[in-house]
Amino acid sequence: MSSDIQRLAKKHPILKPWDIETIVNIFDSLELDANRGLDQRHLVTAVQKIEPERQYDDIRAALKKVEVSRAGMVELDEFVEVIAFLREGDKGSRPGVVAAAPAALAFEGITSDRAYERRTILQSRQNASSAHTINEDEREEFTNHINFALAGDKDIGYRLPIDPHTMQIFDEARD
Repeated sequence: MSSDIQRLAKKHPILKPWDIETIVNIFDSLELDANRGLDQRHLVTAVQKIEPERQYDDIRAALKKVEVSRAGMVELDEFVEVIAFLREGDKGSRPGVVAAAPAALAFEGITSDRAYERRTILQSRQNASSAHTINEDEREEFTNHINFALAGDKDIGYRLPIDPHTMQIFDEARD
């Protein structure tokens, strides 16, 4: 067993050495840069080779917990850490979701706190004095419009279609 596998197994006890060996082999088979880093745009596809049932937003949330050493790139240790966070699984509520006040429920025509939580996401950053609320219905419709309007575009068509049920639109629009 290589020292990388042993080191990573100690760091992430939720992963067995044979799991880590598989993760390392898959990572090494990916299109990496000269410094053995994976472009974050390819992270979801790479993780789904190991965890095929994982959804875009779950992978994105796990990546947010990882401190990456190079902007826009994921190195082996960070890739393993993403997988470890996914395997640990957050059993609690989704981060960033807020409960609604009864007046907001009536105003939106939503019949329960649970329905409101499913349709509204509160995004905020630590140490910031503001927060941005995103309505999921609007995000989905906006994403559908982008997919329709830019389908086949010679400059950015390779990024489409974007899944309207995930937060991928924000990652794709980042640059």
